[in-house]
Amino acid sequence: MANNIRSAKSASDWTNSDLDSYHITLNEKHALTFFGIQTLLQPSVHQEILNNTDVDDMQQDIHAMWLAHLENAMIINGSERAVDIFIIMHFMLMGYSCRKRVADVGMNLPLFICGERRNAEANVCIVDKTHNRGRQEVGDVEPGKAQAQLVAEAAENGLPHLEEVVIPGIVMVGTLPIFFKVPITRTLASHIRHGTYPLDETRVDTVIHPLIEGMKPLDNRRVIFQCYEAFKAIIGI
Repeated sequence: MANNIRSAKSASDWTNSDLDSYHITLNEKHALTFFGIQTLLQPSVHQEILNNTDVDDMQQDIHAMWLAHLENAMIINGSERAVDIFIIMHFMLMGYSCRKRVADVGMNLPLFICGERRNAEANVCIVDKTHNRGRQEVGDVEPGKAQAQLVAEAAENGLPHLEEVVIPGIVMVGTLPIFFKVPITRTLASHIRHGTYPLDETRVDTVIHPLIEGMKPLDNRRVIFQCYEAFKAIIGI
């Protein structure tokens, strides 16, 4: 809102009220529309990942380790650290991280807001040789607050030579991913830096699946893997 009070704060302190203060709204879309495809893609992982719910049924050690970390991340009141460790292994399994891309943990990103320098910390961020591609993971926190944090992190994670860039991001609620496309313009970044209200609305696209049990159930797991597969094109890998 134009009359909201704006103050210099780190990304971890952002809430939905801060989104309102900078005329930022969340636009929930159907998965196919969000990913720009007609059907969800088949995941490029071994079938035993998609067909087994017991660690002892996995033939390959890497798959057993993935499932063990998945179960650890799903423990009630589990820590963000458990989710971060799981998502690092999940990125490796999905091909998000490889020889040219690594998963960095706790990356500090500068955030200039209301004339002051603060910080934005990405729980997990994929980094390659030429770009910092943000898939910020925020686990086991209130989803609304995590979404605001993601937007704040994206605000300074780009625009070195561009007027506008779309930062892809993921908020983790346990093992359930919420996918985002955050459009950041020089105009929006300038308003955040100076603590002023932009007249133009920024619409952040998101897709949320009603799969509250996360990736443990096999039906959920296949759909979530399909979404991760489709998200690769948005990230550019």
